Amino acid sequence: MLGQMSSGFDADAVDEYWKVFASEERRRGMLDLFRSGDLEKLAPYAGRLGGLGVPTLVLWGENDDGYAPVGRAHRFGREIGGARVAIVEGAGHFVWEDDPVRCAREVIAFLEGSG
Repeated sequence: MLGQMSSGFDADAVDEYWKVFASEERRRGMLDLFRSGDLEKLAPYAGRLGGLGVPTLVLWGENDDGYAPVGRAHRFGREIGGARVAIVEGAGHFVWEDDPVRCAREVIAFLEGSG
C-alpha cells in the first residue's frame, strides 16, 4: 500500500513506517493523530495559527491522496501570516519519500531566510 502511494518507498522504508504500529499504545497514538486531522474539529481555532508569530514553512506534495489534499497547504498558508508555502511537484502525501532532495532544498532555503 505504501509503495502505491509513493515512489520513494523501498522495503526498508516500509519496515520503518510499520514500527509505529508495533504496540497497542503506538496504534492508539496513530489513531489519535489521524483523528486530529479533521478540520471541522479545528474550527474553534480558525485564525489563531497566525497568532503564534513563528516563521512557518508549509511543505506539501502536489498530488492529492484524499488524506492531505493540497488545498490544505494553501489554507494553512492563508491562515498563518507570513507562512511560506512550497508545493513539491510530482510528490504526494509522503513528500519526503517522493523527493527528499527538493524537500531538503526547501527547508534549507527557508531556514536561511528565517534568520
